[in-house]
Parts: sequence; structure tokens; C-alpha cells
Amino acid sequence: MKMLKVLGARFAAAAVVCLLAVAPAEAQQPPPDASFVLEKVAVTGLKRYSTEEVVSTSGLSTGTSVRLAELDGAARRMAETGLFDKVSYRYATANNRVTVTLEIVEATWTMPVVFDNFVWMTAAELTVEIGRDMPTFDGTVPGTDGARITLAKTLQKSLGSRGLPGTVEVVPFLNLKTKAQQYVAKVTNPSPRVCAVRTTGTSPAMEKEVKAVTDPLSGTDYSRAYLVGMSAGTLLGVYHKRGHWAAVVSAPEASFDSSCGGVLVTLAFDEGAVYQWDGADWSGNSRLSADQLIPLLPFRPGDMADSTKLDDGIRRVRDLYGTVGHLAAAVTYAAHVTPSTQRVRFAMEVAEGTQFRMGTLTITGLAPQDAANLQKKWKLKPGDVYSTAVAQVFFREELVPLLRQKGLRSNGLELKAGTVPQTVDVTINVGK
Repeated sequence: MKMLKVLGARFAAAAVVCLLAVAPAEAQQPPPDASFVLEKVAVTGLKRYSTEEVVSTSGLSTGTSVRLAELDGAARRMAETGLFDKVSYRYATANNRVTVTLEIVEATWTMPVVFDNFVWMTAAELTVEIGRDMPTFDGTVPGTDGARITLAKTLQKSLGSRGLPGTVEVVPFLNLKTKAQQYVAKVTNPSPRVCAVRTTGTSPAMEKEVKAVTDPLSGTDYSRAYLVGMSAGTLLGVYHKRGHWAAVVSAPEASFDSSCGGVLVTLAFDEGAVYQWDGADWSGNSRLSADQLIPLLPFRPGDMADSTKLDDGIRRVRDLYGTVGHLAAAVTYAAHVTPSTQRVRFAMEVAEGTQFRMGTLTITGLAPQDAANLQKKWKLKPGDVYSTAVAQVFFREELVPLLRQKGLRSNGLELKAGTVPQTVDVTINVGK
């Protein structure tokens, strides 16, 4: 007797999708609770896995007695792992023995896994332990819910085998640097806590500022992902304020310290030289020329390239764009260092965005005559290019004096996208 059953792995809890019987018409189908000795399990569709690895996920074992009803459960277990896009099987019985063929379509392994706070195990130990439930594990898994759940269960077993408390979570996460999706695996309830953060390579001139960032981490939950982000963001920002544009902060090294019951973190720094300003090159700017933008960056050749001053200059650039209607203009930059001269030049890229025009002006909370008088003093007519400079003069010279006279106050000008495309509506709410 030959039988075929097919299960869809993407719907791991689904029932049988189709059932085909291939047998002589006079043959009797064995009842589901009929038992046979499992003589052989074959697998078709293999690419990444071996036959033994696939069979291990099914829970079937040759030489043992198996009821035909158990084959559905074996295929369902395979589907629930998330390692297969499709699972089906067929079997043949003869002389109280059964041969099973598993037909699979393997899922693709595309989702990187980041171990956020598993400080009790080495990467090699984790790879071996995960590989028992997810054969061929190499730091990636299929991007399926089944694989994510299987990974969490496996890591939970790793904690339990060591007598460690905590609950494992595996969650999707967008890497902001690479813009790629990944799975972050972490232990919660409780998470391991930071005992101390040690730093190496910091000069006396920078040590105090670095410690102002790292010392508050003591006593907090350890997160490798957070520390990596902090190293690339806040800590490098500390160095950029002092002109260290070639500074490098290592990835955090963490170890569990039983004496403090938490994690010791080490960060290594390579500070590099202090760099001087060597100018800026502009791109993406069409509304305003480079000659208009360059003076807004408060540097002279030879000045230390202080990122604080650079950020102030960028704010001035955005403010100037606001005067010509580009209210959402953004500026990004890339630093290009020349070690031989210890100078740094910046590539400034402008995203000008939409140029907005004046829509409507609404004033609430004032007597009708006062509101009408203010409306007349508003210089921007519907359709004019919106200017933050004109709005600021109105606020300073017209609105504020009137509010003081009346004993009123306002939160300023509220801007919203207008009902007409590429316009901005202005609302002034006045109250006591």
C-alpha cells in the first residue's frame, strides 16, 4: 500500500492539504492506528541538509514501531521548525514493515542572528547547541516565524541546562546602519546587569569625558546592541567634538563575573590625531548656492574641526532654507581625513525637500477686531513662498507686544500641511 500526504510548512498548524492513495482498487487501506516497523526513511529535495539532519527533525527512528497516524505528527513537527517551505511524505507498507519518503522544499537562510546578552556562553558553544535543533546553523536562520520560535526554544534549553534564570526572546530588528533586518536574541526577566565598564586607550585629556558616558552604565541591563550603537554614536561624538575624526571605538568585549554577579565590559579606543578644518564641498543644493552656505559654517582654515560648531552651522543652513520655503531641508555630511596633514574636509549633502507656499492664517482666542488687525499685519499672502524670517518678525514685532498688552500668551506659530498641495497653514492659538 502506498500513500502520499502533503503539509505546507508556512502554515505549521494546518491540517493535511491533500491526500492521495496510490494502490490497487482491491487493496485495503490500513487503519491509522495500525503499527509497522519503520524500515527506512528517505528524503528528497535535499540541498543544504543531510538525510540524517532532516530525519532528526521528524523524530522518526528506523527499527522502531510506528503507527501510520504518527507520520502526520512527524511532518507537522518538521513544518513547525520553520526550516522547510514545504513538507510532504509518502509511505509504502509490506510484510508489517513501512518505508517512508519525506519530500521537502528547504527554506532559505537569510536572517542574521545577533546574540545580545548571552554572556555565559561562547559563540562556538552557542553554534553547537543551536545546531542540534537547527542543523547547519551558521549565524543565520530562515526568516520564518517557525525558525524564530525554534531558535528561542533552543536558547531557552541552553539556559536551563546551565541552571540560569531568565526568559529568551528572539525579535525582529532593523539594523539602522546596514538597513537590513536581523533577529536579536536576548535574555530577559532577569537580564544580566553591567558591573563596570573598563576603557583602554583613552588619553588623560579624554578620559573624563568618556567616563561621563560609560560610568552611568554600571547597574543597568547589559545589551551588546545598545553598546555597539553607543560606541558608534555617543562615544564617537565625544571625540568628534575634540577634533578626533579618525577615532575608533572597538566592539564591546563582555564577560560574566561571578564575583559581582554581572557583566564586565571592556571598550578599547584608538583616538588618532586631532584634525583641523580644511573646508567643505556641497552637493544637492540648487535653491541656495555654495557661496551662500559656506559662510554659515563657523570655521577658518586651521581651526580645530569641532563637531559642535559644525552642528551649529548646519542649523544655520536649515534656518536659511526656511526663509525660502524649504521647511524640511536636511543636511548630512561625511568626513574625509588626510592623516599626513591632519586635516579633514567635509562632504555636505543637502536634501532640500519641498518648497512650501503660504496657505491660510488662523488666529484663535483674540477679540475679533484684534484678530483682524493681526491678519492685516501678516505679510505673507496665499501662494507666496513661505518664509520663516517673515514669520519671526511678525511674531516678535506684532504678536508678542499685543499679547503683553492684553495679558495673554501663545505657544507660537503652529504649522501644518495645507489643504492645497505644497502649502502650509499657520495657526496662532492665544490663551491666558
